[in-house]
Amino acid sequence: MKADLLATPPAVRVRPWYFDALWQLVVAAGGYIVYSLSVGAVEWAGAEQARSSLALANARHVIDFEWLLGIFRERQLQSLIIDNDALMQIFNAIYMWAHLPLIIVLAVWLYWRHRERFRVTRNAVLISGTVALIIFQLVPLAPPRLVPGMGFVDTAAKVSGVYDTVEPKVFFNPYAAIPSMHVGWVLLMGLTVWQYAGERRIAWLGLALPLLMTLAVVITGNHYFTDAIAGVLTALIGLWLAGFAERHIYRHDGAAAGAGTRSVNASSPDTPPSPPNSANAEPVEAAHVPTHPASARRVGAGRAHPTAYD
Repeated sequence: MKADLLATPPAVRVRPWYFDALWQLVVAAGGYIVYSLSVGAVEWAGAEQARSSLALANARHVIDFEWLLGIFRERQLQSLIIDNDALMQIFNAIYMWAHLPLIIVLAVWLYWRHRERFRVTRNAVLISGTVALIIFQLVPLAPPRLVPGMGFVDTAAKVSGVYDTVEPKVFFNPYAAIPSMHVGWVLLMGLTVWQYAGERRIAWLGLALPLLMTLAVVITGNHYFTDAIAGVLTALIGLWLAGFAERHIYRHDGAAAGAGTRSVNASSPDTPPSPPNSANAEPVEAAHVPTHPASARRVGAGRAHPTAYD
C-alpha cells in the first residue's frame, strides 16, 4: 500500500482545533485543581493553628516594613470608601469578577483570535502559580482583614454569597496573602490585551486592569501593597520563563519535528520513478520551431515592439 506523501508525519501532525481546545481546557482545569488542593493542604494536615501564629507574625513584619518605607496606607485607603456603598461595591466587584471570570473570558478570546500567543500566556500563568504555591508554603501571611487591632473591614463579607459563588472556598488557605496572584494574573492578561487588542481604548484598559486590581485588593482588606508588588514580580518571572521555554524548548522540538519530516520524505519508498533512459527511448520527430533574433524582440531591459510570433 502506498503511503500518502502529502500526509503530515505523526511527529508534527497538528491536532484538530476542537481536540486542541479540549486539551487546553484539561491543562487549565488540572492546573487550577492542583493549585487549589495545594493551597488547602495546610488545613488538611492539621497545621493551620501553628501557621496562624506564624502568619500573624509575618503580617506584623510586613506592616513594619511598609511603615519604614512610608507606604503603609492601606487603612487610610479603605477608610475613604468604607462609608460609600457604591464605591465599596465597585471595588468588591473588581476583586471578584476581574480575577477568575475575567481570566477565563480573556483566555478564550486569546485562544480564538491569537492562538500563537496562547501557549506563552498559559504557561506564564501556570509557572507563576507554581512559584506562588511555593511562597505560600514557605511564607504564610495573614491579610490585613485578619490582623487584630488594625481596624480593617472585610468588605467581601458583605457580599460573601456572591463571592463564594465566583471563587468557591472549598479549598482555601486564608494565609496565602503574598504574592497577590489577583494582581499577578490580571497583569499577565492585561499585557496580552495591550499587545493584541486592535482598539486603542481597549488596549489602554489592559494596562489599567492591574492598577484597578491593586486598588481593589488593598481596599477590600485582602492584601498589602507589598503583596501586590510581589504578585507583579512573580507574574513577570512566570512570563520570562514561559518565553524562555518558547525560544529554547518548543522551538527545538519544532525544528526536530521538521527534520523528521524531511527525513521521511527523503527515504520514502514511494518516490516517483525517474524518467526512462534517453538511450532506450524511441526516437521522435523534432518539430520545427522558427527562431528569432533577440534583438528583434527586445531592446535593452524593455520590449521594443511585438513580433509576428509574439
